[in-house]
Amino acid sequence: MNKNEYEKLRLDIIENMIEQRDIKCRKTKSEMIKHLLLDDDGKYVRETLYERYDKDTYSVGVDTRNHSDLSILSKMVEKNTVRYMGLYQLNRIYFISNNKIEL
Repeated sequence: MNKNEYEKLRLDIIENMIEQRDIKCRKTKSEMIKHLLLDDDGKYVRETLYERYDKDTYSVGVDTRNHSDLSILSKMVEKNTVRYMGLYQLNRIYFISNNKIEL
């Protein structure tokens, strides 16, 4: 879709599209349209996910387009502080860590 087609849609429909695509942005219509257009072009970078498995085990999901976080995590894999899970899902690569990692 182009910008004019998005602007013709009602706000609740645009909010639903944002939610379905798992896009995080402010709730103004112009900001949502901007992020939808970026996602259509394949340029929207999703946030890094942190999920806690056990008391001291975390799963870190990084968007494949987030090159800075991926390079940091690849260096951590080389140092054996993080393990690659071998899991790729929803344009994310997942790693396992024993500590909470702040990227």
